[in-house]
Amino acid sequence: MSRTDSNHDALFDLLAGLCDGTLDEAGRAEMQRRIVEDPDAAALYVEYMHLHASVPQHLNLHVAAPSLPAPSRATPERSAHRKPIMYALAAAVVLIVCGVVMVQLSPAPVSEVTEPAGSPFVSIIDSTGNLFVNNDAGYAGGTFGAATYELKSGTAEFLLAGRVSVNLEGETRLALHDPMNATLSRGVATFECPPEARGFTVKLPDGSHIVDLGTKFQVRVDAAGDASVRVIEGVVNCQGVDQSWNQSMSKGHAVWFRHQAQAIQAHVVDLPDNSSIGRLEVGLARVDRYLDAHVTGAPPMLIGLPAVVPQRGAGSGHPGAGYQFMLTKPARLYLLVHDRGTTALDGWERTSASSSWIVMDRSFTDTIYTRLAQPGVVNIPEHTGVDPQGLHGVPNVCLIAPPSEQASLSAAHSTTASESSAKGDIE
Repeated sequence: MSRTDSNHDALFDLLAGLCDGTLDEAGRAEMQRRIVEDPDAAALYVEYMHLHASVPQHLNLHVAAPSLPAPSRATPERSAHRKPIMYALAAAVVLIVCGVVMVQLSPAPVSEVTEPAGSPFVSIIDSTGNLFVNNDAGYAGGTFGAATYELKSGTAEFLLAGRVSVNLEGETRLALHDPMNATLSRGVATFECPPEARGFTVKLPDGSHIVDLGTKFQVRVDAAGDASVRVIEGVVNCQGVDQSWNQSMSKGHAVWFRHQAQAIQAHVVDLPDNSSIGRLEVGLARVDRYLDAHVTGAPPMLIGLPAVVPQRGAGSGHPGAGYQFMLTKPARLYLLVHDRGTTALDGWERTSASSSWIVMDRSFTDTIYTRLAQPGVVNIPEHTGVDPQGLHGVPNVCLIAPPSEQASLSAAHSTTASESSAKGDIE
């Protein structure tokens, strides 16, 4: 037996386990590794899952459970060596033909299963939450075509026919039009594209496009239609809705699009990989991945602005780390500075406003500074303040707003957890 046949036999073992619900986490990880790294394995995966799903479809059987029933075996237990692939496919074809004959000889069913139109090109590898495909339940192991894929909770992972890997998180709505085009209208989606999928395009609610140039990138769209794009690996090309803005971005860069308003383009550079890029709201991480530190209150006029949240860095015995990002347009910046010791912020104007946050049941406050920034590299200073115990402040969070007149900020008016639905822009 050749090495390729042996590898394919191992993949078929994994696929059979996926379909009968016996595949453990280690097996899932191994299967995903194979289909991502090996184009032949990816093609076999799509063919196997399409064939497996087509048997109940031709028999007018609807599989509602998240996992498919186990395919029939020639023996009660698996052997170390499977029968040749052609035998397995031939047996499946016989089942399909028999099913078609049975359907033609039987009365028409009262109701039929509605599947997305067109040829299947989406294989659902995994789903840990409530996933719907055109309002019907989606399930791991299923294959579908052009449709709207809506995740209500949890996560979901897809593999497209062009070997593009798609991961959804939380409440996300993604329309997949064909193997090379998608539209994200809400939520979080991460796309990993192999070289042969160069040109894969994601459309945003405002009509902007992200075109893959061989990379891994993440797109976020909030309820208002505002979007952010972050490049994890490789390069993408971002195109504004009016084509007046066209920019290539590489690893560590990010850009924001504001729906139905003047767009803010901010390229974030030199940030640690696990820094978060989001929007200011109650519940936003105050320090990235640090003991559940999160914002509990902020001025309403700042709620909804793009926020750069760096990681803690070396710890409280060291200054909060500084960082850089690059602006492609003028912008007004707001800096949330931890009230700990005295921090020198040359070039920044201190306001009377503040925000609050909590970590491990301990409450803290930030003083808010502001400045007008021109296109180019912006340096966010490190936090050098120290309290009487010798503890340094956490890194500064930077908010990005349009370069219009500074809003009137008042420390007496702030958004709290009970008012977290309030949204506003600085105009």
